[in-house]
Amino acid sequence: VGVKPIQICTNIELERDIDEDVVQAKIYFEIQRYFAPSVHFYSLKEMLDKEYRTDEIFDGPLLDHGFIDTAELKKTTLRSQVRLSDIMNIISSIEGVKVIKDITIGNCDGTESDDWVICIDANKRPELCSDSVFNFTKDVIPVMVSEDKVKEYLAEMEAALQLSRELSGLDKMLELPEAKYLDTDWYTTFQNDFPD
Repeated sequence: VGVKPIQICTNIELERDIDEDVVQAKIYFEIQRYFAPSVHFYSLKEMLDKEYRTDEIFDGPLLDHGFIDTAELKKTTLRSQVRLSDIMNIISSIEGVKVIKDITIGNCDGTESDDWVICIDANKRPELCSDSVFNFTKDVIPVMVSEDKVKEYLAEMEAALQLSRELSGLDKMLELPEAKYLDTDWYTTFQNDFPD
C-alpha cells in the first residue's frame, strides 16, 4: 500500500489549564487512526459477549493478540477520501480544545485540491506530512509545543494501544463449567452384585 501525504494547517485555541503537548500528541494519534484505522482485537469474553459461538471464534489460526471480529474486518477498507469535516470533528472532540479558529487541508506535493475533500488514489493510504502546521493559543497568547514531549506522549499512547492488544491476547481459554463433586469413593462396581 502506497502513501498519499496530506497537509493539515490549523490554528487552535486551547483551554487555559491544558497541556498543549498532550493535545498535540492526541491530535496526531487520532488523525493517524482516522487515516489508517487499525484492526481491533477482542478478548474471548468480549467475543462471547458479542454472541459469537465458540466454533466461530476459534475458526482459523490462533492469533497472538486476541480475536478479530470477521464482520468488522470485512468492512475495513482503505480510505478513499479525507474530509475536512471529519478532521474538524476529531480535533474538536479532543479534551482541552476550545475552538478551531482556522483549518485547511491540502496535498503535500503542491497539486491543487478541493478545500473540503481530498480523494485518495486506489491502493494508497493517507498520511500526515511534515509540512503540516498546528498553531496553538491560550486566549490570545501563542503557545509553543515541545516536539520532544509530543513524541514522548505519542509513544506512550501507541504503547498503551499495543498493551491493550496484548492483554486481549491473554484471554484465549474457555472457562470450564464448575464441576459437581460426586464423592465416588463409596461406590462399588455392580459386578460385585453378580453371582459368583
